[in-house]
Amino acid sequence: MNYPEEQSNELEALEAIYTNELTVISRTPYHKFTIDVKSDPQMMRDDSNDETVCDTIYAATIQFKFPDTYPDCVPEIEIPESDNLDDSDERELLELLETEAANGLGMVMTFTLVSVAIDWINRMSDKKATELKDTIDRKRRAEEEAEHKKFEGTIVTVETFMTWKAKYDEELRALDKTFKARQELSKRLTGKQLFINHEVDIDSDLRLLDEGDQDIDIDVKVDESLFQDMDELDLDEDVENER
Repeated sequence: MNYPEEQSNELEALEAIYTNELTVISRTPYHKFTIDVKSDPQMMRDDSNDETVCDTIYAATIQFKFPDTYPDCVPEIEIPESDNLDDSDERELLELLETEAANGLGMVMTFTLVSVAIDWINRMSDKKATELKDTIDRKRRAEEEAEHKKFEGTIVTVETFMTWKAKYDEELRALDKTFKARQELSKRLTGKQLFINHEVDIDSDLRLLDEGDQDIDIDVKVDESLFQDMDELDLDEDVENER
């Protein structure tokens, strides 16, 4: 097999297929290039408010290098860059590509490996979008349950009832002790104490009456000018005429 020619032909075919995604790094002494892969747009919506909850694009740059005897040996594969993929995601993708490459020895395989990578990254996008939506749904349900609990009363169980009854009985005993103590105190008052209490009440009433009298102030003023002409009146003559 003419390895250099086989490798050159494969690279030319890849350039025609991945016009915008493929970047050639070198052709000699080894064919080395990168191909960008990314997930399809993921538009997942929240059913409760019809808002987009995930529109993230997952992407990776996969680097291939053909050894001298490729395709009878696997190409060297690396992932120098990625978007929205963590280290564990990159390792998972890289292990998948290496396994697929080992299964395709003896045949040109780069197109197959890129197709596997695109399929994997789309499945990863679906998985992460679903996880995000599930997280949002759980949070919303938790908030709704917390809101409902504000309007729920305390659930009565045997334990809670017995606790309440013990507290209630203790309060009744305390009230009963207070009532009995007041009764005992009233029974112990002597006749003199009762008389003094009665006398105090009478004195209090008298003071109220005195204060009421002091508040009454009668002020009568006589206008003497009304009687200045009384002497000029002939009262006797008027009396005789009436007779």
